Amino acid sequence: MVATVEQSASVQPLAPPSFSPSRRLAGAGIPEPPAITSASSRRPPQLAAPKEAPDDLKKIKGIGKKTESALHDLGIYHFAQIAAWERAHVEWLEGRIAIKGRIGREQWVEQATLLMTAPAD
Repeated sequence: MVATVEQSASVQPLAPPSFSPSRRLAGAGIPEPPAITSASSRRPPQLAAPKEAPDDLKKIKGIGKKTESALHDLGIYHFAQIAAWERAHVEWLEGRIAIKGRIGREQWVEQATLLMTAPAD
């Protein structure tokens, strides 16, 4: 006698939840895979919402519309937040928002410091 397995037509495999492209890029709301970054990396401080109006992070060379949106999804809205990043913060971000090596190469922290201290236009 051969046993057969019948599949019900109503059983469907679960589809992964859909996230906006910027949320997928930032990894927001998506369960984190096992960490592959060094043990010294850590998430930068975040805000639940911007203080007053958010800074235009696109003024930093290397940050475009999608990366700015990904940073906002991670609670990063202001030049002061980026200016305060340490090496561990940069390592954490480079493992999550697809910008491996760009933060240091394009000197985001230094640019943010200059933009933060520049006189208003």
